[in-house]
Amino acid sequence: MISSKTKKRMKMLYGTIALCLLILLIFSSAILAVDTRNSDIIQVQKGETVKGPGFYTGNRVQIDGTVDGTAFAFGEEVRINGTINGDLVVAGRNVTINGKVLGNLYSGSQYLTVAGEVVGDAFGAAQNVTVAGEAVMQRDMLLAGKTIDYTGQVQRQLLAAGMDININGSISDDARLSVENLDILDKAVVGGDLHYESSNEAFVSGSAKVSGNTDWKKIEPKEPRVKQNNYSRDFLWLLWGLASSLLIWFLVAVWRPHFWKRTKQQIQEQPLKTLGIGVLGLIVAPILAVILMITLIGLPLGIILVLTYGVALYLAKIIVAVFIGSWLAERFSWPEMHKGVWLVLLGLAVIALLTKIPVLGFIIGLLVIFAGLGSVILVAARPGHSNGEI
Repeated sequence: MISSKTKKRMKMLYGTIALCLLILLIFSSAILAVDTRNSDIIQVQKGETVKGPGFYTGNRVQIDGTVDGTAFAFGEEVRINGTINGDLVVAGRNVTINGKVLGNLYSGSQYLTVAGEVVGDAFGAAQNVTVAGEAVMQRDMLLAGKTIDYTGQVQRQLLAAGMDININGSISDDARLSVENLDILDKAVVGGDLHYESSNEAFVSGSAKVSGNTDWKKIEPKEPRVKQNNYSRDFLWLLWGLASSLLIWFLVAVWRPHFWKRTKQQIQEQPLKTLGIGVLGLIVAPILAVILMITLIGLPLGIILVLTYGVALYLAKIIVAVFIGSWLAERFSWPEMHKGVWLVLLGLAVIALLTKIPVLGFIIGLLVIFAGLGSVILVAARPGHSNGEI
């Protein structure tokens, strides 16, 4: 007889395997669904139904029709006016949700506007978040941003964190907020309790309605710590990073002479596709490695995958550095004598400087990883030339 504990472990194992298989299916489908048109505008026309999962990348992505399945949308501007019959994963500078999402919403952007309906849970992070009056969330909503303006409806809880939060809509259950400045305005309705953490007491309009208790947890402002900079140490670490990266570049160039050229071309010729596949690869590879390593048969493959994954992440910075150096050389028509190792060194220096910028540096670092990892996956997925190079 199999014990109940063993049965639970088997269920967890099968569930994990099923989840990873689902992610792999999404990953493979996404590659096929990438719009390879030269146009910067990708659009699902009104009245058009696309079988999902769908993966859309472009400067402007607009879905006016129906995606029957999970949808991934990445672009400078993303606008969802139609119906997503599944989850929606979206990222961009400006994201607008006017349509209907029948699953969960996962959004990351600089500006987020929600004016449609989400049947599942909604997760949004942006510098400025606007939840319009016509927006309806049928389950919970979790928001993070510098400024949050909420005038919509959520059928369960609203959980939010930000500097300035303005509530002028309906919340059927509790509102749990972490905020610097909170305004509960005239049309605000909270069906449950209002919990908020802040260094300032909230402004609550006399016309606002809070059915439960109002709980203010006062947070004492922390004195900023003065960071002591050790410039000599930072400079030595920078030199060490540049030297080790140059060494790896040289060894790979000797071993696989065409590797850097081919990975650079992926970023140059199809940047958005490369970034999208890099994002998926960053998520899928660790999960697949865990699945393989929990079985004795797949343990060696899992270890190999982890090692390969780590190497690919390290190479990502060098690949992007090669691309940056080559782009600058073509842009300014530098002579041949200034190419080669000098371009790689220049690209590495540019990345090192950009990643030191507060906040923006973190985003640039992520983009470097996405682009480099995506280029490795694209090159590995395609047979090499006759000399067997990858």
